[in-house]
Amino acid sequence: MRFPTVLGLVLALILGIGLHVGARLFTKDIDVLHLNGVGSPSVAATQPINALAFVFDGVNFGASDFAYSAYSMVTVAIFSILFLFILLF
Repeated sequence: MRFPTVLGLVLALILGIGLHVGARLFTKDIDVLHLNGVGSPSVAATQPINALAFVFDGVNFGASDFAYSAYSMVTVAIFSILFLFILLF
């Protein structure tokens, strides 16, 4: 599990810097750059988690354990929807 973790951290670093610098290539609008500065750290921070999730998906699909993948996806969706409703109010 070291490789996906290291890869996720490298991707987080690349995205953290790339989104910040790359946004300036496309716009000079201060408001857009501010929103990019607010949103891009959260995108970069999720990369190590995403890398591990992709590895576990590959392992489950390779083992033909589609039921576990389906149940875990539904469980995550339920928690995500609940948190979105909590944040809504």
